[in-house]
Amino acid sequence: MTATRNKILQHVFWTIVVATVCCCIFYIWTNGSTPSPENPKIASVSTTIHVNTSLSHKEKRFPNAMIIGSAKSGTRALLEMLGSHPMIKCASKEVNYFSFHFNKGLKWYINQMPETKKNELTIERTAKYFVTSAVPKRIYDQSKNVKLILIVRNPITRTVSSYVHELISQKLNRKTHSFDNTTLHPNGTVNSESIEINYSMYDVHY
Repeated sequence: MTATRNKILQHVFWTIVVATVCCCIFYIWTNGSTPSPENPKIASVSTTIHVNTSLSHKEKRFPNAMIIGSAKSGTRALLEMLGSHPMIKCASKEVNYFSFHFNKGLKWYINQMPETKKNELTIERTAKYFVTSAVPKRIYDQSKNVKLILIVRNPITRTVSSYVHELISQKLNRKTHSFDNTTLHPNGTVNSESIEINYSMYDVHY
Protein backbone atom coordinates (compact mmCIF):
# COMPACT_ATOMS: atom_id res chain seq x y z
CA MET A 1 0.00 0.00 0.00
CA THR A 2 2.84 2.36 0.96
CA ALA A 3 4.75 1.49 -2.21
CA THR A 4 1.69 2.24 -4.35
CA ARG A 5 1.20 5.53 -2.55
CA ASN A 6 4.84 6.51 -3.15
CA LYS A 7 4.52 5.74 -6.88
CA ILE A 8 1.42 7.92 -7.12
CA LEU A 9 3.17 10.77 -5.29
CA GLN A 10 6.22 10.46 -7.57
CA HIS A 11 3.98 10.52 -10.64
CA VAL A 12 2.19 13.64 -9.38
CA PHE A 13 5.50 15.29 -8.52
CA TRP A 14 7.04 14.75 -11.96
CA THR A 15 3.81 15.80 -13.65
CA ILE A 16 3.97 19.10 -11.78
CA VAL A 17 7.65 19.53 -12.66
CA VAL A 18 7.09 18.88 -16.38
CA ALA A 19 4.06 21.20 -16.46
CA THR A 20 6.03 23.95 -14.70
CA VAL A 21 8.94 23.66 -17.15
CA CYS A 22 6.56 23.77 -20.13
CA CYS A 23 4.88 26.87 -18.74
CA CYS A 24 8.24 28.56 -18.25
CA ILE A 25 9.34 27.77 -21.79
CA PHE A 26 6.05 29.04 -23.20
CA TYR A 27 6.35 32.24 -21.18
CA ILE A 28 9.92 32.83 -22.35
CA TRP A 29 8.92 32.10 -25.96
CA THR A 30 6.06 34.61 -25.98
CA ASN A 31 7.35 37.29 -23.62
CA GLY A 32 11.10 36.94 -23.38
CA SER A 33 12.23 38.28 -26.75
CA THR A 34 13.69 41.38 -25.06
CA PRO A 35 16.57 40.61 -22.62
CA SER A 36 15.80 41.60 -19.03
CA PRO A 37 18.66 43.09 -16.92
CA GLU A 38 16.77 42.09 -13.77
CA ASN A 39 16.70 38.46 -14.83
CA PRO A 40 19.79 37.66 -16.92
CA LYS A 41 19.13 33.92 -16.87
CA ILE A 42 15.75 34.29 -18.57
CA ALA A 43 17.26 36.80 -20.99
CA SER A 44 19.96 34.29 -21.92
CA VAL A 45 17.46 31.50 -22.58
CA SER A 46 15.13 33.70 -24.59
CA THR A 47 17.85 34.75 -27.03
CA THR A 48 18.70 31.13 -27.83
CA ILE A 49 15.15 30.13 -28.75
CA HIS A 50 14.86 31.00 -32.43
CA VAL A 51 12.90 29.52 -35.31
CA ASN A 52 14.60 29.88 -38.70
CA THR A 53 11.82 30.46 -41.22
CA SER A 54 14.02 31.66 -44.10
CA LEU A 55 14.33 28.17 -45.60
CA SER A 56 10.64 27.36 -45.25
CA HIS A 57 9.45 30.50 -47.08
CA LYS A 58 8.28 29.79 -50.63
CA GLU A 59 8.18 32.15 -53.56
CA LYS A 60 8.43 32.11 -57.37
CA ARG A 61 11.97 32.68 -58.59
CA PHE A 62 14.00 33.04 -61.78
CA PRO A 63 15.15 29.55 -62.87
CA ASN A 64 18.49 28.16 -61.79
CA ALA A 65 18.63 26.09 -64.98
CA MET A 66 16.85 25.81 -68.33
CA ILE A 67 16.48 22.86 -70.67
CA ILE A 68 16.78 24.66 -74.02
CA GLY A 69 16.33 21.74 -76.45
CA SER A 70 16.48 20.14 -78.73
CA ALA A 71 12.88 19.29 -79.58
CA LYS A 72 11.94 15.59 -79.84
CA SER A 73 15.18 14.59 -78.10
CA GLY A 74 13.80 13.62 -74.70
CA THR A 75 13.55 17.03 -73.06
CA ARG A 76 10.29 16.11 -71.32
CA ALA A 77 11.75 12.84 -69.99
CA LEU A 78 14.84 14.68 -68.76
CA LEU A 79 12.68 17.28 -67.00
CA GLU A 80 10.60 14.59 -65.27
CA MET A 81 13.71 12.72 -64.12
CA LEU A 82 15.24 15.88 -62.69
CA GLY A 83 11.90 16.83 -61.14
CA SER A 84 11.81 13.53 -59.25
CA HIS A 85 14.48 14.95 -56.94
CA PRO A 86 12.82 16.48 -53.85
CA MET A 87 14.98 19.61 -54.05
CA ILE A 88 14.16 20.38 -57.69
CA LYS A 89 10.91 22.03 -58.81
CA CYS A 90 10.00 22.32 -62.50
CA ALA A 91 7.70 24.55 -64.49
CA SER A 92 4.70 22.49 -65.58
CA LYS A 93 4.77 23.58 -69.23
CA GLU A 94 7.00 25.15 -71.86
CA VAL A 95 6.94 28.85 -71.10
CA ASN A 96 8.51 30.13 -74.36
CA TYR A 97 9.25 33.46 -72.69
CA PHE A 98 12.63 34.14 -74.30
CA SER A 99 11.38 32.95 -77.70
CA PHE A 100 7.75 34.06 -78.16
CA HIS A 101 6.56 35.96 -75.06
CA PHE A 102 9.52 38.21 -74.27
CA ASN A 103 7.32 41.31 -74.59
CA LYS A 104 5.26 40.20 -71.58
CA GLY A 105 8.09 41.09 -69.23
CA LEU A 106 10.15 39.41 -66.53
CA LYS A 107 7.42 39.60 -63.89
CA TRP A 108 5.10 37.53 -66.12
CA TYR A 109 7.89 35.01 -66.73
CA ILE A 110 8.70 34.47 -63.07
CA ASN A 111 5.00 34.10 -62.33
CA GLN A 112 5.01 30.98 -64.55
CA MET A 113 7.55 29.30 -62.27
CA PRO A 114 6.69 26.98 -59.36
CA GLU A 115 7.03 28.20 -55.79
CA THR A 116 10.30 27.09 -54.24
CA LYS A 117 12.18 27.41 -50.99
CA LYS A 118 15.50 29.25 -50.90
CA ASN A 119 17.51 26.02 -50.87
CA GLU A 120 15.59 24.42 -53.78
CA LEU A 121 16.29 24.63 -57.51
CA THR A 122 13.91 25.86 -60.21
CA ILE A 123 14.09 24.45 -63.74
CA GLU A 124 12.08 25.31 -66.83
CA ARG A 125 12.03 23.61 -70.24
CA THR A 126 11.44 25.26 -73.61
CA ALA A 127 12.81 23.37 -76.61
CA LYS A 128 12.40 26.37 -78.94
CA TYR A 129 15.13 28.29 -77.09
CA PHE A 130 17.86 26.34 -78.91
CA VAL A 131 16.62 27.28 -82.38
CA THR A 132 15.63 30.92 -81.72
CA SER A 133 18.51 33.26 -82.55
CA ALA A 134 17.46 36.04 -80.15
CA VAL A 135 17.32 33.77 -77.09
CA PRO A 136 21.02 33.52 -76.04
CA LYS A 137 21.47 37.29 -75.60
CA ARG A 138 18.11 37.66 -73.87
CA ILE A 139 18.97 34.99 -71.33
CA TYR A 140 22.50 36.33 -70.80
CA ASP A 141 21.25 39.86 -70.26
CA GLN A 142 18.81 38.57 -67.64
CA SER A 143 21.11 36.18 -65.80
CA LYS A 144 24.75 35.31 -66.28
CA ASN A 145 24.57 32.46 -63.74
CA VAL A 146 21.69 30.37 -65.09
CA LYS A 147 22.74 26.91 -66.33
CA LEU A 148 21.68 25.88 -69.84
CA ILE A 149 21.02 22.18 -70.45
CA LEU A 150 21.02 20.88 -74.03
CA ILE A 151 20.08 17.31 -74.88
CA VAL A 152 20.48 16.12 -78.49
CA ARG A 153 19.54 13.01 -80.41
CA ASN A 154 20.68 11.28 -83.58
CA PRO A 155 19.62 13.94 -86.12
CA ILE A 156 18.01 11.43 -88.48
CA THR A 157 15.97 9.81 -85.71
CA ARG A 158 15.05 13.24 -84.40
CA THR A 159 13.86 14.33 -87.87
CA VAL A 160 11.62 11.29 -88.24
CA SER A 161 10.24 11.77 -84.71
CA SER A 162 9.51 15.42 -85.46
CA TYR A 163 7.67 14.51 -88.66
CA VAL A 164 5.54 11.91 -86.86
CA HIS A 165 4.75 14.45 -84.13
CA GLU A 166 3.60 16.96 -86.75
CA LEU A 167 1.28 14.33 -88.24
CA ILE A 168 -0.18 13.33 -84.87
CA SER A 169 -0.78 16.94 -83.89
CA GLN A 170 -2.41 17.45 -87.32
CA LYS A 171 -0.03 20.22 -88.29
CA LEU A 172 0.73 18.21 -91.41
CA ASN A 173 -1.59 16.26 -93.68
CA ARG A 174 -0.21 12.84 -94.54
CA LYS A 175 -1.87 12.90 -97.97
CA THR A 176 -0.29 16.18 -99.02
CA HIS A 177 2.88 16.08 -96.91
CA SER A 178 4.73 12.81 -97.18
CA PHE A 179 8.08 12.53 -95.40
CA ASP A 180 9.96 13.03 -98.67
CA ASN A 181 7.84 16.02 -99.69
CA THR A 182 8.41 17.61 -96.30
CA THR A 183 12.15 17.09 -95.98
CA LEU A 184 13.29 17.22 -99.63
CA HIS A 185 13.07 19.69 -102.49
CA PRO A 186 11.52 18.49 -105.79
CA ASN A 187 15.05 18.05 -107.19
CA GLY A 188 15.93 15.68 -104.34
CA THR A 189 18.14 18.02 -102.29
CA VAL A 190 17.57 18.42 -98.54
CA ASN A 191 15.08 21.11 -97.56
CA SER A 192 16.99 22.75 -94.72
CA GLU A 193 14.20 25.28 -94.22
CA SER A 194 11.70 22.65 -93.07
CA ILE A 195 11.30 22.45 -89.32
CA GLU A 196 12.00 18.73 -89.32
CA ILE A 197 15.41 19.23 -90.94
CA ASN A 198 16.33 22.64 -89.56
CA TYR A 199 15.88 21.65 -85.91
CA SER A 200 18.23 18.70 -86.50
CA MET A 201 21.02 20.92 -87.82
CA TYR A 202 22.66 21.35 -84.42
CA ASP A 203 25.80 23.06 -85.77
CA VAL A 204 23.69 25.87 -87.25
CA HIS A 205 22.07 26.77 -83.91
CA TYR A 206 24.94 26.02 -81.54
